[in-house]
Amino acid sequence: MSDNGIIIEIAVNKLQANLSYSSERRNISLTELIGIIKDAGVVSGIKREVLNVVVDSIKTGKGLDKIIIAEGIEPFAGEKPSIDFKFTISDKPTVDESGRTNYRELSNIINVKADELLAIKRKLKPPVNGITVTGIKKVFPVIPELPLIAETNIIKDEQDNTIFYRAETDGALFFKNNVLSVLPEFSVNEDVDFSIGNINFKGDVKIGRDILPDFIIVCEGKLTIFGSAIACSISTGDDIEVRGGIVGKNKGVAETKKNIFATFVENAKLVAAEDIVVKNGIIGSDVLCDGYLKIENRKARIVGSTVRAAKGVMTLNAGSRFDTSTKIITGIDPIKEQEYYKIKELFEKRIGEAKDIEKRYGRATLENKNFSNAISSQVKKEIMKWDILRDQIKQIHILLIKAETEMYDYNATIRIKENLYPRVFLKIGKFELTTSKEYYNVTVKYSEELDRLEIV
Repeated sequence: MSDNGIIIEIAVNKLQANLSYSSERRNISLTELIGIIKDAGVVSGIKREVLNVVVDSIKTGKGLDKIIIAEGIEPFAGEKPSIDFKFTISDKPTVDESGRTNYRELSNIINVKADELLAIKRKLKPPVNGITVTGIKKVFPVIPELPLIAETNIIKDEQDNTIFYRAETDGALFFKNNVLSVLPEFSVNEDVDFSIGNINFKGDVKIGRDILPDFIIVCEGKLTIFGSAIACSISTGDDIEVRGGIVGKNKGVAETKKNIFATFVENAKLVAAEDIVVKNGIIGSDVLCDGYLKIENRKARIVGSTVRAAKGVMTLNAGSRFDTSTKIITGIDPIKEQEYYKIKELFEKRIGEAKDIEKRYGRATLENKNFSNAISSQVKKEIMKWDILRDQIKQIHILLIKAETEMYDYNATIRIKENLYPRVFLKIGKFELTTSKEYYNVTVKYSEELDRLEIV
């Protein structure tokens, strides 16, 4: 549009209006100029500070070329926020390759390492409602925020339009109600059942009630069970503490690299790299520890069980008047025992190889080298092999005797503070005996003078 030399141009997208002027000097007021602009259809985004300059220029006859006098607002639909989770938490059971569903194996515990990336959030870009210089509006709906709250042990790193969420420490990842946390301890306030599933965690675990049959708990830290462990499998890198009992039902297993503490043990298998301490006794179980086995409370007993403790055993009672299957073994280092049996296996293998050659040629012939001059190269090889084997057997035998000596600790004792019943098998090192009568408040130990076990 042109009005006495004033030219108003509106951009194609209607988001900008320009003014040009090339005529002679002319008197014009700001109000008149705005009227001309509005008559041209420009009603929004008018820049009054620019128009003041334009008025002065027209009055002085100064030419103007496409001066921006109005700008609209460009509409923007906005961008929804998004979160890229680097983990999956699910209460659905897993399905193996054969298509079988394991209802005990849920994906509801996530172990994370310090500085591990947990999530990436792209921030919300809110919409911008637009309007042209001609007054036409473009309105967009509000985009809701997508919250992700960083709580305990979560590092929140904002970079431009992106937020990175990382674990500050090793632990279990918890995600609930849009809140991220990493806790060094995993706690369950109820039974470990199908709603919880098997637990595999790198830190400490606390169970508020019982672990039900056939569930598996594996943790690298300490396991505390405020109820009982019932026919389940538990394995830890630190202590196992069971405030109730370990009820194995002939299939439950508890294994640790440290100590086991329990109120009672029944029909279970226990393995500890250090000590095992039980308050009220062990019944029908298989128990092994590299340290001491202690039964603490009065009238508590070991009965119908095989217990092996490398450094010693202390109990109130052992066996019963009707039981014949109680075995108590101590004074044997389990690691050195394994070394001994490896050497023994090699020793027996070499003896077997030597005997095979002796069967073909006779031991006396091999020792005296009583062969004819015309023997084959194969025979010569076997004679040479027999000589080598005989030397190896001598050397291995020395190692075997040394290993046998080192694996026994004859300072270990079996202390019975109350009743030691008949038919209880007792062993310290390589020496053993079975009781034939009942004893009270005795210690079973090795007597170097008698070279046997004695009950004193």
